[in-house]
Amino acid sequence: MASKHLRGDLNYAWPTAEIAVMGAKGAVEIIFRKDIGDAEKIAERTREYEERFANPSSPRARASSTK
Repeated sequence: MASKHLRGDLNYAWPTAEIAVMGAKGAVEIIFRKDIGDAEKIAERTREYEERFANPSSPRARASSTK
């Protein structure tokens, strides 16, 4: 990563890159901490989280449906 302080003018990323504070599994474990002992529930919630928030086509679909 670069920043203005490092005199970076451009940032490149792979098409599959994710820019986030934490990964989906970490977020799910915090949001649904009551389910932390159930690995199946955490895995299912992680899939749901990734589908809803970590999917690049999801925001595009929502933006185009509001027009």
